[in-house]
Amino acid sequence: MMFSVEKIITKDNFVLDGLFFNANDKDLAIIFIHGFPGNFYKNTNLIECMEEIGCGILSLNTRGHDILNIISKTDGSYKVIGSAKENFEDCIFDINGALKFLKEKGFKKVFLMGISLGADKAGFYLSKNNNNKMIKGGIFISPGSNISIMKKELGNDFYKLMNNSLKYVREGKGNELLCDPRMDFPVSYKRFISLYGEDSSENVFPFHDNNSDFCILSKIQKPIFIAIGEEDSFYNEPKDIIKLLNNKLNNNLNEIKLFKTGHSFNGAEKELFQKIKSWFNKIN
Repeated sequence: MMFSVEKIITKDNFVLDGLFFNANDKDLAIIFIHGFPGNFYKNTNLIECMEEIGCGILSLNTRGHDILNIISKTDGSYKVIGSAKENFEDCIFDINGALKFLKEKGFKKVFLMGISLGADKAGFYLSKNNNNKMIKGGIFISPGSNISIMKKELGNDFYKLMNNSLKYVREGKGNELLCDPRMDFPVSYKRFISLYGEDSSENVFPFHDNNSDFCILSKIQKPIFIAIGEEDSFYNEPKDIIKLLNNKLNNNLNEIKLFKTGHSFNGAEKELFQKIKSWFNKIN
């Protein structure tokens, strides 16, 4: 596939990179949103196999790419952000910038595709933009409950770190980094609350709570495809998660599939996109 590296301008004037694969047919494009703390080229195993669908592709570097990064603005200034410090809700600006770019390229229909925490961003965006006619649906690969993952890693200390984070934010120290050796990556105290708070906008897939009403996901009125890896170490019982999703989501255009693979979908890429292509044919 031929590609180019493009500059995506957000409404708040950040300059983001995008890996763009053009297509002769301008009918359909996919915006691919990386996970935490990924970037626009990390999931090349998936990006290369998207050609199976035969559409345009924009793999977007959100402002939360990598652990920390320096992002330029159109006025020449810059800001240090990255996964450790990003404001999750700002994904609205990033995705809007990607949509504007694709519209200017002539594409008429767009699907949002996110992997891992990228699925949270895609899901949150869709829950807020049901009236956007350009967006036709969402594809969520390896979505997960951030809360259950961190509780498993920290045990009872989870609540201690959450209370400390709340304290630091109240004291105006929310942007300082929390560096705990049991955590894979440092994050700011403010970001810790966002990632692992029950009332957070990032709690899109509360698999840890069978009684949750899935308040964010349930607001999505467009068709969604969810891909779960049977060997994903972040899930306790993948089949139970599929059952839970089927109970919570009642759109008959939705599709939830189990694949024999892990979190990154290595080895299952072709099967994944064959299933997605078949799903496209059903909903279009």
